[in-house]
Amino acid sequence: YQDDNKLEYIYINPSSELIRVNDIAYVFDKSHKPIPLKPKSIFLSYCQKDSSFADGIEEGLSKISKKIKITRDIRDVPYKESFSKFMHTISEHDFVISIVSDNYLKSRNCMYEVVEVMRNNRYIDRLLYVIIKREDCEKKNNIIDEDLVADIFNMNGQNKYNQYWEEEEMKLQKIIKDSNPLQTKNYVDELHVIRRIQLDIQEFMSELKDRKGISYSEMLSTGFKDIISIIND
Repeated sequence: YQDDNKLEYIYINPSSELIRVNDIAYVFDKSHKPIPLKPKSIFLSYCQKDSSFADGIEEGLSKISKKIKITRDIRDVPYKESFSKFMHTISEHDFVISIVSDNYLKSRNCMYEVVEVMRNNRYIDRLLYVIIKREDCEKKNNIIDEDLVADIFNMNGQNKYNQYWEEEEMKLQKIIKDSNPLQTKNYVDELHVIRRIQLDIQEFMSELKDRKGISYSEMLSTGFKDIISIIND
Protein backbone atom coordinates (compact mmCIF):
# COMPACT_ATOMS: atom_id res chain seq x y z
CA TYR A 1 0.00 0.00 0.00
CA GLN A 2 1.11 3.56 -0.68
CA ASP A 3 -1.02 6.54 0.35
CA ASP A 4 -3.95 4.18 0.81
CA ASN A 5 -3.51 2.98 -2.79
CA LYS A 6 -2.69 -0.56 -3.71
CA LEU A 7 0.65 -1.15 -5.33
CA GLU A 8 0.27 -3.93 -7.82
CA TYR A 9 3.17 -5.98 -9.05
CA ILE A 10 3.93 -9.14 -10.94
CA TYR A 11 6.46 -11.60 -9.59
CA ILE A 12 8.11 -13.84 -12.18
CA ASN A 13 9.89 -16.96 -11.02
CA PRO A 14 13.31 -17.62 -12.57
CA SER A 15 13.00 -19.80 -15.63
CA SER A 16 14.93 -23.02 -15.95
CA GLU A 17 14.54 -22.77 -19.72
CA LEU A 18 16.44 -20.45 -22.05
CA ILE A 19 14.47 -17.42 -23.17
CA ARG A 20 14.54 -17.01 -26.94
CA VAL A 21 13.61 -14.02 -29.11
CA ASN A 22 13.48 -14.69 -32.85
CA ASP A 23 15.04 -18.08 -32.04
CA ILE A 24 18.07 -16.40 -30.38
CA ALA A 25 18.76 -17.32 -26.75
CA TYR A 26 19.75 -14.56 -24.31
CA VAL A 27 21.45 -14.41 -20.92
CA PHE A 28 22.08 -11.43 -18.63
CA ASP A 29 25.58 -10.13 -17.96
CA LYS A 30 26.73 -8.61 -14.63
CA SER A 31 25.10 -5.28 -15.45
CA HIS A 32 21.81 -7.11 -16.16
CA LYS A 33 22.08 -6.37 -19.84
CA PRO A 34 20.74 -9.13 -22.12
CA ILE A 35 23.37 -10.58 -24.44
CA PRO A 36 22.98 -13.33 -27.06
CA LEU A 37 24.07 -16.75 -25.86
CA LYS A 38 26.50 -18.33 -28.29
CA PRO A 39 25.90 -22.09 -28.46
CA LYS A 40 28.83 -24.49 -28.17
CA SER A 41 29.64 -25.92 -31.59
CA ILE A 42 30.21 -29.67 -31.88
CA PHE A 43 31.56 -31.55 -34.88
CA LEU A 44 30.15 -35.08 -35.00
CA SER A 45 32.78 -37.39 -36.51
CA TYR A 46 31.60 -40.89 -37.46
CA CYS A 47 31.60 -43.49 -40.22
CA GLN A 48 28.53 -43.43 -42.44
CA LYS A 49 28.04 -47.13 -41.72
CA ASP A 50 27.48 -46.17 -38.08
CA SER A 51 24.95 -43.40 -38.77
CA SER A 52 22.36 -44.92 -36.43
CA PHE A 53 24.70 -44.22 -33.48
CA ALA A 54 25.24 -40.66 -34.74
CA ASP A 55 21.48 -40.16 -35.03
CA GLY A 56 21.02 -41.30 -31.45
CA ILE A 57 23.69 -38.97 -30.12
CA GLU A 58 22.44 -35.94 -32.02
CA GLU A 59 18.82 -36.54 -31.04
CA GLY A 60 19.71 -37.13 -27.39
CA LEU A 61 21.99 -34.12 -26.99
CA SER A 62 19.60 -31.80 -28.82
CA LYS A 63 16.75 -32.76 -26.48
CA ILE A 64 18.82 -32.30 -23.33
CA SER A 65 20.64 -29.05 -24.11
CA LYS A 66 19.67 -26.07 -26.27
CA LYS A 67 23.16 -24.61 -25.75
CA ILE A 68 24.84 -26.74 -28.41
CA LYS A 69 24.94 -26.77 -32.19
CA ILE A 70 25.89 -30.03 -33.90
CA THR A 71 27.56 -30.15 -37.32
CA ARG A 72 27.26 -33.26 -39.52
CA ASP A 73 28.52 -33.83 -43.04
CA ILE A 74 25.27 -35.34 -44.36
CA ARG A 75 23.42 -32.15 -43.48
CA ASP A 76 25.96 -29.34 -43.48
CA VAL A 77 27.87 -29.90 -46.73
CA PRO A 78 25.97 -28.01 -49.45
CA TYR A 79 25.29 -29.65 -52.79
CA LYS A 80 28.44 -29.79 -54.97
CA GLU A 81 30.63 -28.43 -52.17
CA SER A 82 33.94 -30.06 -51.21
CA PHE A 83 34.04 -32.59 -48.37
CA SER A 84 37.76 -31.88 -47.96
CA LYS A 85 37.11 -28.18 -47.36
CA PHE A 86 34.36 -29.13 -44.93
CA MET A 87 36.79 -31.28 -42.94
CA HIS A 88 39.12 -28.30 -42.58
CA THR A 89 36.37 -26.51 -40.61
CA ILE A 90 36.79 -28.97 -37.72
CA SER A 91 39.22 -26.62 -35.98
CA GLU A 92 36.53 -23.94 -35.86
CA HIS A 93 34.38 -26.04 -33.51
CA ASP A 94 34.51 -26.03 -29.71
CA PHE A 95 34.40 -29.83 -29.46
CA VAL A 96 34.60 -32.95 -31.61
CA ILE A 97 32.63 -36.07 -30.72
CA SER A 98 34.16 -39.17 -32.34
CA ILE A 99 32.08 -42.34 -32.57
CA VAL A 100 34.92 -44.85 -32.56
CA SER A 101 34.12 -48.21 -34.14
CA ASP A 102 36.02 -50.75 -36.21
CA ASN A 103 34.51 -49.07 -39.29
CA TYR A 104 35.72 -45.69 -38.04
CA LEU A 105 39.30 -46.81 -37.50
CA LYS A 106 39.42 -48.24 -41.04
CA SER A 107 37.77 -45.25 -42.70
CA ARG A 108 40.03 -42.90 -44.64
CA ASN A 109 37.70 -39.91 -44.18
CA CYS A 110 37.20 -40.52 -40.46
CA MET A 111 40.91 -40.87 -39.83
CA TYR A 112 41.51 -37.74 -41.89
CA GLU A 113 39.14 -35.93 -39.52
CA VAL A 114 41.14 -37.28 -36.57
CA VAL A 115 44.37 -36.04 -38.20
CA GLU A 116 42.81 -32.57 -38.54
CA VAL A 117 41.84 -32.55 -34.85
CA MET A 118 45.31 -33.72 -33.77
CA ARG A 119 46.99 -30.81 -35.54
CA ASN A 120 46.15 -28.84 -32.40
CA ASN A 121 48.56 -29.64 -29.55
CA ARG A 122 45.69 -29.48 -27.05
CA TYR A 123 43.36 -31.60 -29.15
CA ILE A 124 42.63 -34.00 -26.29
CA ASP A 125 40.84 -31.18 -24.42
CA ARG A 126 38.43 -30.75 -27.33
CA LEU A 127 37.99 -34.41 -28.21
CA LEU A 128 35.02 -36.27 -26.77
CA TYR A 129 34.58 -39.85 -27.82
CA VAL A 130 32.12 -42.70 -27.66
CA ILE A 131 33.67 -46.14 -28.11
CA ILE A 132 31.50 -48.83 -29.69
CA LYS A 133 31.85 -51.95 -27.54
CA ARG A 134 30.29 -55.39 -27.72
CA GLU A 135 27.40 -54.45 -25.44
CA ASP A 136 26.41 -51.72 -27.90
CA CYS A 137 25.89 -54.10 -30.80
CA GLU A 138 22.71 -55.97 -31.61
CA LYS A 139 23.17 -59.65 -32.19
CA LYS A 140 22.02 -61.14 -35.48
CA ASN A 141 21.57 -64.90 -35.25
CA ASN A 142 23.57 -64.69 -31.98
CA ILE A 143 26.55 -63.22 -33.86
CA ILE A 144 27.94 -59.77 -33.06
CA ASP A 145 28.87 -57.56 -36.01
CA GLU A 146 32.65 -57.30 -35.58
CA ASP A 147 32.72 -54.35 -38.01
CA LEU A 148 31.28 -52.27 -35.20
CA VAL A 149 33.41 -53.21 -32.18
CA ALA A 150 36.50 -51.00 -31.75
CA ASP A 151 39.31 -53.42 -30.88
CA ILE A 152 41.70 -50.96 -29.23
CA PHE A 153 42.10 -52.19 -25.66
CA ASN A 154 44.97 -54.58 -26.31
CA MET A 155 48.13 -54.47 -28.42
CA ASN A 156 46.94 -57.19 -30.78
CA GLY A 157 43.86 -55.16 -31.62
CA GLN A 158 45.82 -51.96 -32.12
CA ASN A 159 48.35 -53.79 -34.27
CA LYS A 160 45.50 -54.95 -36.52
CA TYR A 161 44.72 -51.33 -37.41
CA ASN A 162 48.40 -50.48 -37.89
CA GLN A 163 48.69 -53.37 -40.35
CA TYR A 164 45.52 -52.30 -42.14
CA TRP A 165 46.95 -48.85 -42.92
CA GLU A 166 50.31 -50.31 -43.88
CA GLU A 167 48.50 -52.45 -46.44
CA GLU A 168 46.60 -49.39 -47.73
CA GLU A 169 49.94 -47.62 -48.21
CA MET A 170 51.39 -50.58 -50.11
CA LYS A 171 48.35 -50.68 -52.42
CA LEU A 172 48.84 -47.02 -53.30
CA GLN A 173 52.56 -47.44 -53.82
CA LYS A 174 51.89 -50.26 -56.28
CA ILE A 175 49.35 -48.14 -58.18
CA ILE A 176 51.84 -45.25 -58.39
CA LYS A 177 54.63 -47.57 -59.52
CA ASP A 178 52.49 -49.15 -62.26
CA SER A 179 50.96 -45.89 -63.53
CA ASN A 180 52.06 -43.24 -65.96
CA PRO A 181 53.96 -40.60 -63.90
CA LEU A 182 51.83 -37.87 -65.50
CA GLN A 183 48.68 -39.46 -64.07
CA THR A 184 49.76 -40.12 -60.50
CA LYS A 185 49.32 -36.73 -58.79
CA ASN A 186 46.04 -37.66 -57.06
CA TYR A 187 47.51 -40.97 -55.92
CA VAL A 188 50.62 -39.24 -54.54
CA ASP A 189 48.43 -36.75 -52.66
CA GLU A 190 46.42 -39.62 -51.25
CA LEU A 191 49.61 -41.40 -50.23
CA HIS A 192 50.57 -38.37 -48.12
CA VAL A 193 47.18 -38.60 -46.34
CA ILE A 194 47.57 -42.34 -45.67
CA ARG A 195 51.07 -41.83 -44.28
CA ARG A 196 49.83 -39.08 -41.99
CA ILE A 197 47.11 -41.41 -40.75
CA GLN A 198 49.76 -44.05 -40.06
CA LEU A 199 51.76 -41.57 -38.00
CA ASP A 200 48.81 -40.41 -35.90
CA ILE A 201 46.56 -43.44 -35.47
CA GLN A 202 48.83 -45.10 -32.89
CA GLU A 203 48.80 -42.00 -30.68
CA PHE A 204 45.03 -41.72 -31.12
CA MET A 205 44.41 -45.34 -30.09
CA SER A 206 46.83 -45.05 -27.16
CA GLU A 207 44.97 -41.98 -25.88
CA LEU A 208 41.64 -43.80 -26.11
CA LYS A 209 43.03 -46.87 -24.35
CA ASP A 210 44.69 -44.82 -21.59
CA ARG A 211 41.75 -42.57 -20.79
CA LYS A 212 38.36 -43.57 -19.47
CA GLY A 213 35.98 -43.59 -22.39
CA ILE A 214 32.28 -44.31 -22.41
CA SER A 215 30.38 -46.83 -24.47
CA TYR A 216 27.29 -45.88 -26.45
CA SER A 217 24.94 -47.82 -24.15
CA GLU A 218 26.55 -46.33 -21.02
CA MET A 219 26.14 -42.84 -22.44
CA LEU A 220 22.45 -43.39 -23.16
CA SER A 221 21.80 -44.84 -19.70
CA THR A 222 23.37 -41.80 -17.98
CA GLY A 223 21.52 -39.29 -20.15
CA PHE A 224 24.72 -37.99 -21.77
CA LYS A 225 25.80 -36.73 -18.32
CA ASP A 226 29.57 -36.89 -18.87
CA ILE A 227 29.52 -35.20 -22.27
CA ILE A 228 27.09 -32.48 -21.17
CA SER A 229 29.16 -31.67 -18.07
CA ILE A 230 32.28 -31.09 -20.19
CA ILE A 231 30.46 -29.04 -22.82
CA ASN A 232 28.85 -26.79 -20.19
CA ASP A 233 32.00 -26.42 -18.08
